[in-house]
Amino acid sequence: MRKHPNSGEVFEPRTVMNKIDIAADSKIAIPVILDLQERKFIWTDLALTRNPYWYNNIEGNQKGMVLIGQAMADLKKPDLFDLFELHGIARGNIVEDREKAKTVFSVEDGITPYEIEKILADFI
Repeated sequence: MRKHPNSGEVFEPRTVMNKIDIAADSKIAIPVILDLQERKFIWTDLALTRNPYWYNNIEGNQKGMVLIGQAMADLKKPDLFDLFELHGIARGNIVEDREKAKTVFSVEDGITPYEIEKILADFI
């Protein structure tokens, strides 16, 4: 993280707060799309195994990249409420009384929306 964009601060790997490891056995990996206009990340986790028709860059694969980008941007994914509800239905019983719950999904306690690594590992 930088306090100010274009500040000229020296890159220090220990200061990295968020990262992803790309471990795809493919020639083309599209882990995320950055929508700069809407200011959001679109998680894609795509690994394409086919060799590109031309060069392995955006210009050489523009038509395919545009189609993939549109498909991923328009893809309807469950939000956390729906994900946790599906988890409860599939693996247990949904209860209203917090004291009877084995797992709690909440903003304040239990599994919170901020535990991204745990959610990715255990619920997706």
